[in-house]
Amino acid sequence: MADQLKPALIFGSGFHHHVFGDVDRLTIRPLYNWHALVDEVAVQMGVAVPVKLHTPVQRWESLITCAVKEGYKGHKGKDVKSLESAANVVEKKARKVVASILQEASKNYPHSTRSAFPKLDQWGSIISLNFDAAWLSESDMIDVGPADEPLGIQKGQELKRLTFSKRIEGVDGGACRRIWFPNGNCFMPDTIRMGLHDYGSAPHAIKQAFSLLKQWESQVGINMKMSDVQHSEALSALRKASEGVNNFSGSFGEPPFPLTWVADFLYRPLIFAGVGLSDQDSGLWWLLAQRARNLARINEHQKTHILVHATDRSEFWQSRPFGIEPIFCSNWDEGWEKLSKIS
Repeated sequence: MADQLKPALIFGSGFHHHVFGDVDRLTIRPLYNWHALVDEVAVQMGVAVPVKLHTPVQRWESLITCAVKEGYKGHKGKDVKSLESAANVVEKKARKVVASILQEASKNYPHSTRSAFPKLDQWGSIISLNFDAAWLSESDMIDVGPADEPLGIQKGQELKRLTFSKRIEGVDGGACRRIWFPNGNCFMPDTIRMGLHDYGSAPHAIKQAFSLLKQWESQVGINMKMSDVQHSEALSALRKASEGVNNFSGSFGEPPFPLTWVADFLYRPLIFAGVGLSDQDSGLWWLLAQRARNLARINEHQKTHILVHATDRSEFWQSRPFGIEPIFCSNWDEGWEKLSKIS
């Protein structure tokens, strides 16, 4: 298609592992190992380290409940006695500790060809499932802040997670690219998504953002046109809203495009790297299913790839769930090299 958008790169903690290479230093481990991150939060808060038989998300919940029951170190290291704080108060403190740990681990982050990978011109946007932006320098960013807040989405943390983004300059004066943080970020610690409580709210928020896109399509009359025309016009609107191209739709009385990371996810080709797409990512799987439904109506679909190790659930990925094409590799250096050749 002539109006095909550049793909969105979706990456997680595996990206940091690729940047640092075959090393496992205590000071940087929280960037790419959530178990290590939970351990360090517990230590800094003076809470017993949760058992490692559970997932990091489950361990986070254990950490919070343990702090409520047994006490913890609060503001400026002041001891908070058992049963003095509600779970939401403890979690607010724990999120700030997460941000502090990751900021410390991000010091002296390598500025290499590897860390510059997300800034390549081949990407139209970045969806980072990490909380940090260690790979970015201050000079990379145009601005930091929320997109225009779409009406109809509940206020609070989920709205911030849906709409907050950074923008970086395009290569050689090209279109700007947004960097989204669906799981929250260190710039706004209250948005950091670590526990089951927060993961449970993600699918509903994603569905709200998806519904707003469908409402917008109806309001501007896209849904009354041929399927391929619908898709083409949606891509054009996303390009204007997401890439910083002037958007004059408001001048003609049309409702503004409801820009969130969900829109970039829904309409762009997708490349997953350093992301396991586990069962706990139910919101992403739901959105992948909706994306597959939308693309079933047009002849030419937006491609979706995921970088996976050859030994990682190979039969599952070979079944191409929701049209996801696996890129198998025997080691991660080989895998990221393959990604650099995808257009």
